[in-house]
Amino acid sequence: MPKINIEERFIIPTNHMKEFAPLLYRYAPEDCFRLTKFYDDCGQMFWPHDKHLRTVRCLFLQTGQGEFKLVVAEDIEKLFDYSDKNIPATCIRCDVPANELANFMEPELGIASFISVRHPHHNQRVEMLCMLADIYFPSKDNAA
Repeated sequence: MPKINIEERFIIPTNHMKEFAPLLYRYAPEDCFRLTKFYDDCGQMFWPHDKHLRTVRCLFLQTGQGEFKLVVAEDIEKLFDYSDKNIPATCIRCDVPANELANFMEPELGIASFISVRHPHHNQRVEMLCMLADIYFPSKDNAA
């Protein structure tokens, strides 16, 4: 299955999110989070109609070089491999419905799926949904 190239316009904005300092359970290699800012989602990515769902606290990392990764918050050390001390990044702590987590962690299209339902801007969600629809339901007009 093809992977979607996620462009800069899909970066999740952090306006109105609260900055926090992460708690690391072991030393981060070579200060890999030096240029990373950590934020708490304050409802921008999780809506009231989802409040009844069981959730998992996660970390969503996005870098200025198009790298995106979602990990369960207690596994913050997994982000070490995706962080670079010389590349600015943002990491957003957010609640993810437990029944959607496996889909969002899928290596090929998981991040695209996450953005398609969790991005705070409607236009970006719709655009990503259309990109996913082209992959899952290719039209005869798009066949090569």
